[in-house]
Amino acid sequence: MALPYKIATLLYCFNERDEILLLERAQEPNLGLWSPPGGKLKTDTGESPYACACREAHEELGLQLTPPDLHLTGLISEHGYQGNAHWLMFLFEVKPRPKSTPPPMKEGRFEFFPRAALSGLRLPQTDVETIWPMFWQHRGGFFAAHCHCFADGRNEWSLEAGVSPTQPPRELARTESVGDTPKLLRCVEAQKTRRAELFRPNVAPLTRFVESLRASQNKPEIPYFDPWDGGTDAEVLFLLEAPGPQAKGSGFISRNNPDETAKNFFLANREAGLNRQRTITWNIIPWFIGEGAKIRPATPHDIQEGIRSLRSLLPLLPRLKAVVLLGSKAQSCEAHIRSLSSQLRIFIAPHPSPQCLNRDSNKRREFWAVIQEVSAYLGAP
Repeated sequence: MALPYKIATLLYCFNERDEILLLERAQEPNLGLWSPPGGKLKTDTGESPYACACREAHEELGLQLTPPDLHLTGLISEHGYQGNAHWLMFLFEVKPRPKSTPPPMKEGRFEFFPRAALSGLRLPQTDVETIWPMFWQHRGGFFAAHCHCFADGRNEWSLEAGVSPTQPPRELARTESVGDTPKLLRCVEAQKTRRAELFRPNVAPLTRFVESLRASQNKPEIPYFDPWDGGTDAEVLFLLEAPGPQAKGSGFISRNNPDETAKNFFLANREAGLNRQRTITWNIIPWFIGEGAKIRPATPHDIQEGIRSLRSLLPLLPRLKAVVLLGSKAQSCEAHIRSLSSQLRIFIAPHPSPQCLNRDSNKRREFWAVIQEVSAYLGAP
């Protein structure tokens, strides 16, 4: 007798502490077990997987999502699951982070769990065996896997496709383009486009790093890394002092921010032929210091608090070869960076602010020369 073929979506939803939302199911399938929320496609109406995921997020979690709010992490096909159906499941990570636990419903009750707690929960067998390990391995990337479920309880798995979050396929990499210009992020639409790329495979780990830092420091204004830069593939880390008001406004640490510091940085990199996909930019103090639109000078306490994040950031950059310290405040952290990684080449350069470069031709020549030196150090890609 032929088994029915069912198609479903699963929603992998995380809060600001990066805890996963699970549903203790009060109905079959998986009665009494903890699994991600989701539901079956309305195949009779021709519903798409993304439309189904958005509908289920609204019905079960109270979230209003659109397809750009979802990252398709996995595709699971199961042959003869529990002997009563074949399944095709689309595994979506939800990009927005809910701030509260959804209320219980007829399908069961919800609860957030840290990753380490999953081993103590009652989970579906196929989830324990393979789906959760594959999800964690490919989170921010993509995988496809097939499971043949046998009548005696054995499951035979095969990985059919996999994209590591730190090794995006070439077609996902952004190239320098005519649209990449100074001060581009003064445009709200450009900011929206950039935000839609925060969960590209080589950017997602850094996005999660920022969101975790926001939560731990209670500073929701910390800007994201720019998805147009190299992400976790970066070979050079540029470190400045602290985000300016324009970075706070755009939401990104970016050479495309609408200020003269970002413009100087953009033009020097372009003149040196340094592909931005080989670089990444951050601040020793990740959050805005000041009031309103005015930044204040960083204090030693600010720096001491801010540089702690580097210990968590550097392991996310496995291809990193060099760090460029821009300005005296960043340069004060040189010993700390060397203590974290003695293998990195350290470059010293003036800060690219107009107060520094536009008023002192010697500083300007020095800054541009260092960027040229960094480009030469990396050589051809």
